[in-house]
Amino acid sequence: MHTNTRLLTLAMLLAVFISACSKDEETPAYPLTSFESQAKAYFKEVALGFESGGASEITRRWESPIRIFVGGNYSPQHMDELNLTVAQLNEVMAPTNYIEVVSDTTQSNCYFHFGSAESYIELFPDMRNSLRGNVAYFNVWWLNDEINRSRIFIDTTVEFYKQQSTIREELAQSLGLGKDSPLYPNSIFYETATDGGFATSYSSLDLELVRLLYHPMMEIGLNELGTDGRINSIYQAETGE
Repeated sequence: MHTNTRLLTLAMLLAVFISACSKDEETPAYPLTSFESQAKAYFKEVALGFESGGASEITRRWESPIRIFVGGNYSPQHMDELNLTVAQLNEVMAPTNYIEVVSDTTQSNCYFHFGSAESYIELFPDMRNSLRGNVAYFNVWWLNDEINRSRIFIDTTVEFYKQQSTIREELAQSLGLGKDSPLYPNSIFYETATDGGFATSYSSLDLELVRLLYHPMMEIGLNELGTDGRINSIYQAETGE
């Protein structure tokens, strides 16, 4: 009897020890800061899939430089806004990738159109239904989850602050951050059923999402679980731990 009791006690202690080890293994080695936790959750909300088209909810991004050709009816103000936006995005995309504006359409893989909806539909008749009720729109194409072509429309018949906002939003979304979100009103991705958002600058959280998507350790084709672990690894690597 005494021997059996001792064996049972040892078995129970071993089970508790194994359980404790398992819990330790589930706990991330590096505790994320509040901002990092916020960025990870927001990344999974915005960066997996797109608003329309039924694309699978995985990471997609450009693996080659984005070369923008600007068309339509645009002003120096429009180009100032676009160039400023490109500079901001390039700062956080480096060293993995970059965007540039080119003057030769044959060198481009992104067509950026300023003008009325009618002028855009004249070029791309298939966009008629998509533009209904929208002041901007983006399309992307990919192969094996690598984005390789995009097209962006900005309606210049609306107030200029809305154009400032949509330049930033559509370009960021065409990078692979394809979804809107109702979470943060100061975010360029903010949108609800009754509020279009129209932030005119990137928030620190917006720029962090771009940085994470184009981080050298990030990969295309990751689902929510894979993205979660990869972002943990990125932040842990950056601490040197």
